[in-house]
Amino acid sequence: MILSAASSGDSVVRMLLSEPMKLALIWGLLALGLYLSFRILDVADLSLEGTFPVSGIITVLAINAGLNPWVSLLLAMAFGALMGLVTAALNVYLKIPFLLSGIIVMTALFSVNVLLGHGSVTIAESSNTVFGWLDDAFVSGLSGLGWGTPKYWGNFFGTALVLVLIDAAVAGMVYWFFGTEIGLAIRASGRNRETASASGINNRLSVLLCMSISGAVIALAGSLYAQDKITATNTAGQGTLVLSLAIVFIGELVLRGVSFKTHLASIFVGGFVYWLILGLIEKIPGFNVNFIYLIQAAMMTVVMVLGLLIKKLPKKGAKKEAVTHA
Repeated sequence: MILSAASSGDSVVRMLLSEPMKLALIWGLLALGLYLSFRILDVADLSLEGTFPVSGIITVLAINAGLNPWVSLLLAMAFGALMGLVTAALNVYLKIPFLLSGIIVMTALFSVNVLLGHGSVTIAESSNTVFGWLDDAFVSGLSGLGWGTPKYWGNFFGTALVLVLIDAAVAGMVYWFFGTEIGLAIRASGRNRETASASGINNRLSVLLCMSISGAVIALAGSLYAQDKITATNTAGQGTLVLSLAIVFIGELVLRGVSFKTHLASIFVGGFVYWLILGLIEKIPGFNVNFIYLIQAAMMTVVMVLGLLIKKLPKKGAKKEAVTHA
Protein backbone atom coordinates (compact mmCIF):
# COMPACT_ATOMS: atom_id res chain seq x y z
CA MET A 1 0.00 0.00 0.00
CA ILE A 2 2.83 2.40 0.92
CA LEU A 3 4.69 1.59 -2.31
CA SER A 4 1.50 2.12 -4.28
CA ALA A 5 0.91 5.50 -2.64
CA ALA A 6 4.52 6.54 -3.26
CA SER A 7 4.25 5.50 -6.89
CA SER A 8 0.99 7.44 -7.24
CA GLY A 9 2.57 10.51 -5.66
CA ASP A 10 5.56 10.24 -7.97
CA SER A 11 3.22 10.08 -10.97
CA VAL A 12 1.33 13.18 -9.82
CA VAL A 13 4.55 15.16 -9.34
CA ARG A 14 5.68 14.16 -12.83
CA MET A 15 2.38 15.28 -14.37
CA LEU A 16 2.04 18.55 -12.42
CA LEU A 17 5.65 19.66 -12.15
CA SER A 18 8.48 17.89 -13.94
CA GLU A 19 6.97 17.26 -17.38
CA PRO A 20 5.36 20.72 -17.81
CA MET A 21 8.56 22.34 -16.54
CA LYS A 22 10.86 20.51 -18.97
CA LEU A 23 8.52 21.08 -21.90
CA ALA A 24 8.19 24.76 -20.97
CA LEU A 25 11.97 25.16 -21.00
CA ILE A 26 12.21 23.74 -24.54
CA TRP A 27 9.05 25.11 -26.12
CA GLY A 28 9.51 28.43 -24.33
CA LEU A 29 12.53 28.99 -26.55
CA LEU A 30 10.42 28.30 -29.64
CA ALA A 31 7.79 30.76 -28.37
CA LEU A 32 10.57 33.29 -27.68
CA GLY A 33 11.74 32.98 -31.28
CA LEU A 34 8.20 33.60 -32.51
CA TYR A 35 7.75 36.45 -30.01
CA LEU A 36 10.68 38.33 -31.57
CA SER A 37 8.97 38.38 -34.96
CA PHE A 38 5.35 38.51 -33.77
CA ARG A 39 5.51 41.14 -31.03
CA ILE A 40 8.47 43.21 -32.25
CA LEU A 41 7.86 43.16 -36.02
CA ASP A 42 4.14 42.23 -35.90
CA VAL A 43 4.79 39.19 -38.12
CA ALA A 44 3.47 35.65 -37.53
CA ASP A 45 6.38 33.77 -39.10
CA LEU A 46 5.08 30.54 -40.64
CA SER A 47 8.58 29.45 -41.66
CA LEU A 48 9.13 28.19 -38.09
CA GLU A 49 7.07 25.08 -38.93
CA GLY A 50 9.84 24.16 -41.36
CA THR A 51 12.83 25.53 -39.45
CA PHE A 52 12.01 23.71 -36.21
CA PRO A 53 12.05 20.10 -37.54
CA VAL A 54 14.88 20.62 -40.04
CA SER A 55 17.14 22.11 -37.35
CA GLY A 56 16.53 18.98 -35.26
CA ILE A 57 17.39 16.72 -38.20
CA ILE A 58 20.55 18.71 -38.93
CA THR A 59 21.58 18.36 -35.29
CA VAL A 60 21.09 14.57 -35.23
CA LEU A 61 22.90 14.07 -38.56
CA ALA A 62 25.79 16.26 -37.41
CA ILE A 63 26.13 14.33 -34.12
CA ASN A 64 26.05 11.00 -35.97
CA ALA A 65 28.73 12.34 -38.31
CA GLY A 66 31.03 12.81 -35.33
CA LEU A 67 30.52 16.48 -34.46
CA ASN A 68 30.33 17.58 -30.84
CA PRO A 69 26.68 18.05 -29.68
CA TRP A 70 27.34 21.71 -28.84
CA VAL A 71 28.89 22.33 -32.25
CA SER A 72 25.93 20.57 -33.85
CA LEU A 73 23.61 22.86 -31.90
CA LEU A 74 25.45 25.94 -33.17
CA LEU A 75 25.29 24.57 -36.71
CA ALA A 76 21.51 24.25 -36.39
CA MET A 77 21.30 27.82 -35.07
CA ALA A 78 23.28 29.09 -38.06
CA PHE A 79 20.82 27.31 -40.34
CA GLY A 80 17.88 28.88 -38.48
CA ALA A 81 19.41 32.35 -38.74
CA LEU A 82 19.82 31.82 -42.50
CA MET A 83 16.18 30.75 -42.89
CA GLY A 84 15.06 33.82 -40.95
CA LEU A 85 17.22 35.95 -43.22
CA VAL A 86 15.74 34.34 -46.34
CA THR A 87 12.18 34.90 -45.08
CA ALA A 88 12.95 38.56 -44.37
CA ALA A 89 14.74 39.03 -47.71
CA LEU A 90 11.70 37.81 -49.64
CA ASN A 91 9.72 40.59 -47.98
CA VAL A 92 12.33 43.33 -47.95
CA TYR A 93 13.78 42.93 -51.44
CA LEU A 94 11.07 41.13 -53.43
CA LYS A 95 8.15 42.86 -51.67
CA ILE A 96 6.39 39.55 -50.95
CA PRO A 97 4.06 39.90 -47.93
CA PHE A 98 5.52 38.37 -44.78
CA LEU A 99 2.74 35.80 -44.50
CA LEU A 100 3.50 34.49 -47.98
CA SER A 101 7.26 34.71 -47.39
CA GLY A 102 6.88 32.41 -44.42
CA ILE A 103 4.71 29.99 -46.39
CA ILE A 104 7.27 29.90 -49.24
CA VAL A 105 10.18 29.10 -46.90
CA MET A 106 8.10 26.59 -44.92
CA THR A 107 7.06 24.80 -48.13
CA ALA A 108 10.65 24.68 -49.39
CA LEU A 109 11.82 23.28 -46.07
CA PHE A 110 9.30 20.45 -46.26
CA SER A 111 11.32 19.02 -49.16
CA VAL A 112 14.59 19.54 -47.28
CA ASN A 113 12.97 17.85 -44.29
CA VAL A 114 12.06 14.73 -46.27
CA LEU A 115 15.39 14.54 -48.13
CA LEU A 116 17.47 14.81 -44.96
CA GLY A 117 15.26 12.98 -42.48
CA HIS A 118 13.70 10.16 -44.54
CA GLY A 119 10.89 10.07 -41.98
CA SER A 120 13.04 10.20 -38.85
CA VAL A 121 16.65 10.03 -37.73
CA THR A 122 17.97 8.84 -34.37
CA ILE A 123 21.14 9.70 -32.49
CA ALA A 124 23.33 6.59 -32.65
CA GLU A 125 24.60 6.90 -29.08
CA SER A 126 21.81 8.18 -26.84
CA SER A 127 24.17 9.74 -24.29
CA ASN A 128 25.94 11.80 -26.96
CA THR A 129 23.90 14.97 -26.43
CA VAL A 130 24.32 18.26 -24.58
CA PHE A 131 22.38 16.64 -21.72
CA GLY A 132 24.05 13.22 -21.69
CA TRP A 133 26.97 13.67 -19.31
CA LEU A 134 24.94 15.55 -16.68
CA ASP A 135 22.01 13.12 -16.97
CA ASP A 136 24.37 10.22 -16.30
CA ALA A 137 25.91 12.02 -13.31
CA PHE A 138 22.51 12.65 -11.71
CA VAL A 139 21.30 9.09 -12.39
CA SER A 140 24.44 7.71 -10.75
CA GLY A 141 24.12 10.06 -7.78
CA LEU A 142 20.43 9.32 -7.18
CA SER A 143 21.03 5.58 -7.53
CA GLY A 144 23.63 5.83 -4.77
CA LEU A 145 21.09 7.58 -2.55
CA GLY A 146 18.53 4.83 -3.16
CA TRP A 147 16.13 7.12 -4.98
CA GLY A 148 12.89 5.44 -6.07
CA THR A 149 13.17 6.12 -9.82
CA PRO A 150 16.74 7.35 -10.33
CA LYS A 151 16.74 7.01 -14.12
CA TYR A 152 13.71 9.24 -14.68
CA TRP A 153 14.60 11.88 -12.07
CA GLY A 154 18.30 11.81 -12.88
CA ASN A 155 17.53 12.48 -16.54
CA PHE A 156 15.03 15.16 -15.55
CA PHE A 157 17.38 17.05 -13.22
CA GLY A 158 20.31 16.85 -15.64
CA THR A 159 18.27 17.95 -18.66
CA ALA A 160 16.38 20.65 -16.73
CA LEU A 161 19.60 22.16 -15.38
CA VAL A 162 21.14 22.42 -18.86
CA LEU A 163 17.90 23.89 -20.24
CA VAL A 164 17.61 26.45 -17.43
CA LEU A 165 21.17 27.64 -18.07
CA ILE A 166 20.61 27.86 -21.84
CA ASP A 167 17.25 29.61 -21.45
CA ALA A 168 18.65 32.09 -18.95
CA ALA A 169 21.61 32.83 -21.24
CA VAL A 170 19.41 33.29 -24.32
CA ALA A 171 16.80 35.41 -22.52
CA GLY A 172 19.59 37.49 -20.96
CA MET A 173 21.26 38.09 -24.34
CA VAL A 174 17.93 38.95 -25.97
CA TYR A 175 17.13 41.39 -23.14
CA TRP A 176 20.58 42.97 -23.39
CA PHE A 177 20.60 43.19 -27.20
CA PHE A 178 17.18 44.82 -27.49
CA GLY A 179 18.28 47.39 -24.93
CA THR A 180 21.22 48.46 -27.09
CA GLU A 181 21.04 51.20 -29.71
CA ILE A 182 20.61 48.64 -32.51
CA GLY A 183 17.99 46.68 -30.57
CA LEU A 184 16.00 49.81 -29.74
CA ALA A 185 16.14 50.77 -33.40
CA ILE A 186 14.65 47.38 -34.34
CA ARG A 187 11.86 47.82 -31.79
CA ALA A 188 11.16 51.33 -33.08
CA SER A 189 11.05 50.01 -36.63
CA GLY A 190 8.56 47.34 -35.57
CA ARG A 191 6.26 49.88 -33.93
CA ASN A 192 6.17 52.36 -36.79
CA ARG A 193 8.37 52.00 -39.86
CA GLU A 194 7.54 55.44 -41.25
CA THR A 195 8.49 57.22 -38.03
CA ALA A 196 11.60 55.04 -37.65
CA SER A 197 12.67 55.82 -41.21
CA ALA A 198 12.17 59.54 -40.59
CA SER A 199 14.47 59.19 -37.57
CA GLY A 200 17.22 57.75 -39.75
CA ILE A 201 16.68 54.06 -38.86
CA ASN A 202 17.36 51.51 -41.59
CA ASN A 203 14.12 49.51 -41.61
CA ARG A 204 15.45 46.87 -44.01
CA LEU A 205 18.43 46.12 -41.81
CA SER A 206 16.21 46.03 -38.72
CA VAL A 207 13.86 43.47 -40.25
CA LEU A 208 16.69 41.29 -41.59
CA LEU A 209 18.51 41.30 -38.26
CA CYS A 210 15.43 40.62 -36.11
CA MET A 211 14.24 37.77 -38.32
CA SER A 212 17.67 36.13 -38.35
CA ILE A 213 17.82 36.28 -34.53
CA SER A 214 14.28 34.86 -34.37
CA GLY A 215 15.25 32.02 -36.73
CA ALA A 216 18.34 31.19 -34.68
CA VAL A 217 16.32 30.92 -31.44
CA ILE A 218 13.69 28.75 -33.17
CA ALA A 219 16.43 26.45 -34.49
CA LEU A 220 17.97 26.28 -31.01
CA ALA A 221 14.63 25.00 -29.69
CA GLY A 222 14.46 22.44 -32.51
CA SER A 223 17.99 21.23 -31.80
CA LEU A 224 17.36 20.86 -28.06
CA TYR A 225 14.05 19.10 -28.67
CA ALA A 226 15.72 16.56 -30.97
CA GLN A 227 18.54 15.95 -28.49
CA ASP A 228 16.08 15.50 -25.64
CA LYS A 229 13.99 13.03 -27.65
CA ILE A 230 17.12 11.41 -29.19
CA THR A 231 15.12 11.43 -32.44
CA ALA A 232 14.20 14.05 -35.04
CA THR A 233 11.09 13.50 -37.18
CA ASN A 234 9.60 15.15 -40.25
CA THR A 235 6.36 15.87 -38.38
CA ALA A 236 7.89 17.68 -35.39
CA GLY A 237 6.94 21.09 -36.81
CA GLN A 238 3.23 20.43 -37.24
CA GLY A 239 1.14 22.84 -35.21
CA THR A 240 4.16 24.65 -33.74
CA LEU A 241 2.90 28.09 -34.83
CA VAL A 242 -0.41 27.70 -32.97
CA LEU A 243 1.40 26.16 -30.00
CA SER A 244 3.91 29.02 -29.79
CA LEU A 245 1.21 31.69 -30.12
CA ALA A 246 -0.82 30.00 -27.38
CA ILE A 247 2.22 30.04 -25.06
CA VAL A 248 2.83 33.73 -25.76
CA PHE A 249 -0.82 34.65 -25.16
CA ILE A 250 -1.14 32.55 -21.98
CA GLY A 251 2.06 34.06 -20.61
CA GLU A 252 0.84 37.59 -21.25
CA LEU A 253 -2.45 36.74 -19.57
CA VAL A 254 -0.88 35.15 -16.49
CA LEU A 255 2.06 37.52 -16.03
CA ARG A 256 0.85 40.92 -17.13
CA GLY A 257 3.32 43.76 -17.38
CA VAL A 258 4.57 46.52 -19.62
CA SER A 259 8.33 46.01 -19.36
CA PHE A 260 10.29 44.00 -21.91
CA LYS A 261 11.78 41.95 -19.08
CA THR A 262 8.32 40.93 -17.86
CA HIS A 263 7.30 39.94 -21.39
CA LEU A 264 10.33 37.67 -21.71
CA ALA A 265 9.63 36.02 -18.35
CA SER A 266 5.94 35.59 -19.24
CA ILE A 267 6.84 33.36 -22.21
CA PHE A 268 8.33 30.66 -19.99
CA VAL A 269 5.54 31.03 -17.41
CA GLY A 270 3.04 30.63 -20.26
CA GLY A 271 4.87 27.53 -21.44
CA PHE A 272 4.55 25.89 -18.03
CA VAL A 273 0.84 26.74 -17.71
CA TYR A 274 0.16 25.58 -21.27
CA TRP A 275 1.74 22.15 -20.82
CA LEU A 276 0.20 21.75 -17.38
CA ILE A 277 -3.29 22.34 -18.78
CA LEU A 278 -2.63 20.08 -21.77
CA GLY A 279 -1.25 17.35 -19.47
CA LEU A 280 -4.35 17.47 -17.29
CA ILE A 281 -6.61 17.28 -20.34
CA GLU A 282 -4.71 14.26 -21.69
CA LYS A 283 -5.28 12.48 -18.36
CA ILE A 284 -9.06 12.63 -18.79
CA PRO A 285 -10.29 9.02 -19.08
CA GLY A 286 -11.07 8.12 -22.68
CA PHE A 287 -9.48 11.27 -24.12
CA ASN A 288 -8.72 10.86 -27.84
CA VAL A 289 -5.27 12.24 -28.68
CA ASN A 290 -6.47 12.97 -32.21
CA PHE A 291 -8.30 15.97 -30.76
CA ILE A 292 -5.08 17.53 -29.45
CA TYR A 293 -4.76 20.11 -32.24
CA LEU A 294 -8.41 21.08 -31.78
CA ILE A 295 -7.75 21.55 -28.06
CA GLN A 296 -4.71 23.71 -28.84
CA ALA A 297 -6.73 25.92 -31.18
CA ALA A 298 -9.54 26.21 -28.61
CA MET A 299 -7.06 27.14 -25.86
CA MET A 300 -5.54 29.90 -27.98
CA THR A 301 -9.01 31.25 -28.85
CA VAL A 302 -10.10 31.33 -25.21
CA VAL A 303 -6.87 32.99 -24.06
CA MET A 304 -7.07 35.65 -26.79
CA VAL A 305 -10.70 36.47 -25.90
CA LEU A 306 -9.84 36.65 -22.18
CA GLY A 307 -6.88 38.89 -22.97
CA LEU A 308 -9.08 41.30 -24.94
CA LEU A 309 -11.72 41.35 -22.18
CA ILE A 310 -9.13 42.07 -19.50
CA LYS A 311 -7.65 44.91 -21.57
CA LYS A 312 -11.10 46.52 -21.78
CA LEU A 313 -11.74 46.42 -18.02
CA PRO A 314 -9.30 49.20 -16.99
CA LYS A 315 -10.63 51.42 -19.78
CA LYS A 316 -14.19 51.09 -18.48
CA GLY A 317 -13.00 51.86 -14.97
CA ALA A 318 -11.12 54.89 -16.22
CA LYS A 319 -14.24 56.21 -17.97
CA LYS A 320 -16.34 55.85 -14.80
CA GLU A 321 -13.67 57.61 -12.76
CA ALA A 322 -13.52 60.44 -15.31
CA VAL A 323 -17.29 60.90 -15.10
CA THR A 324 -17.15 60.93 -11.28
CA HIS A 325 -14.44 63.61 -11.23
CA ALA A 326 -16.30 65.64 -13.82
